[in-house]
Amino acid sequence: MRALRRWQSCAGRVKMMAVVRTSLQKVVVFLHRLQRMAISSPRYQKLCKVSVVRTHSPMRFHPICASLR
Repeated sequence: MRALRRWQSCAGRVKMMAVVRTSLQKVVVFLHRLQRMAISSPRYQKLCKVSVVRTHSPMRFHPICASLR
């Protein structure tokens, strides 16, 4: 009986870990989509172009803004 209970509790933990992993994967996908939308937005690109004009802007060295030049 103890072995059965131990196995069931272990199976429950594995199931819970699978649920957590799936949820985290969904969050990561959502954040990637959000990042792509933000980078491709006209406001962000305008911000990068304005920062290129300024010589002391910290955005000047941002890798995404540097690739838009």
